[in-house]
Amino acid sequence: MANDHPEFFDYAQRIEDQRLFNAHQEWKHNTFFGKLTTSVLSYAQNSDFFGAIADGLSYQNDNGSYVSPYARTISICLVLSIVIVGIVGVYAIGNIVQTLIGDEIVIEQEIIIEETVKLSDLMKENGDDDDDDEDNDDNGNSNDRDCDGGDSAKRRNKKIKCKVQ
Repeated sequence: MANDHPEFFDYAQRIEDQRLFNAHQEWKHNTFFGKLTTSVLSYAQNSDFFGAIADGLSYQNDNGSYVSPYARTISICLVLSIVIVGIVGVYAIGNIVQTLIGDEIVIEQEIIIEETVKLSDLMKENGDDDDDDEDNDDNGNSNDRDCDGGDSAKRRNKKIKCKVQ
C-alpha cells in the first residue's frame, strides 16, 4: 500500500521537513540559546582555530591520503602527553623554586605594655581586700606574681611589666 502513491509520501516527508525547519528557525531567532548558538557558529566558520581543530580530527593527511583511526588516536595521545609533560614540568620547577625561596615570610612582633600599677589597685583587681602579707616581702614590696604574666595578666591577654608604687 505504501508503494501505491510514492509521490504522496514524498510530499508528506517534504511537509514534515519544512515544518521542522521552520520550528528550528523560530527557535534560533526567538530564544537566548538559539541566538548564542547562531553567534558561536558564525564565529567558528570564520575562525582559523576551529578550522585547525576540524582538520586535526579529520582522517586525511595534508596530501589527502587516508589515515587510520588508530594512527590518528596515537598521534593525538602523543600530542596530549607532550602537553601534560610540559604542565608537570612547570609545576615541578615551581615547587623547586618555592623550596629554595621558602613557603612564606612571617614577621613576628612582640609588644610589651609597660604600666605603673599601685599595689592597692592590684589587690582590688585580684579580689584580695584583706591585708595579708603573703604577696609582700619583708620590706612591703610586692612579689610581682600578678604583674609579670600572672592570673590577671592572662585574663586581659596582655604582657604587662609592672612597677609597684
